[in-house]
Amino acid sequence: PGPAKFTRLAREIIRTAAAVDPSLASGAGLFDDALRVPHLGPAAITEQVARVKDQQRQLRRLPWRSWDEAVQVDVRYLYAVLEGVRRQLEVERLYLRRPGAWLEPTANNLLALATYAPERPELQDAVLDLVPAMLDESRSVLATPTRRDVHTAQGLVASLANFAKTRKHEGALAALNAYGEWLGTLSPTKDFDVVGRDAYAGRMRDVLLLPWTPEELRARAEAEIT
Repeated sequence: PGPAKFTRLAREIIRTAAAVDPSLASGAGLFDDALRVPHLGPAAITEQVARVKDQQRQLRRLPWRSWDEAVQVDVRYLYAVLEGVRRQLEVERLYLRRPGAWLEPTANNLLALATYAPERPELQDAVLDLVPAMLDESRSVLATPTRRDVHTAQGLVASLANFAKTRKHEGALAALNAYGEWLGTLSPTKDFDVVGRDAYAGRMRDVLLLPWTPEELRARAEAEIT
């Protein structure tokens, strides 16, 4: 709800976010906008970051401070959603080491479609159709997977393979089994990695919109535990 110029932009913002995490669309009931998988190749990332920044500029230009408080909250929330997408793609760049950057959104998306739109199983099949190409892209992008990233991915692959088997989707099943075998050939040199203090603090401030620094939040938690 809200002024037309905002609601049109809001729908486009959801589509932009869904390009990185399609479950944001399916979880919101926008099932036809969720028929996609993450695209995290270099060209796609350049295009998506440019779209995010343009939509952030459009939000800032809206006369949102004059609107109802509820709409102001929505504007701030969607700006934070875009900032989360930008940080994933441009700052944290977990897709360079995490197969889960592709697998987790896909699993969550399929789960949402099966849960909230069980009467439309063709939606699940439309997503599964895209899985083989997505896995090929993942192989081409992953550069520095850690042991923990690979271990997590193997569990996700097994879950997705079971889903594809239930849907009798042979193409996705074969691709997932091959991807699982490929994961088993990797020899990571690190157990795990982190995004770092600055990136974490920025996410807390600009995406989660928390009023505390990481140090302040930890201090509050330790005080409550005591």
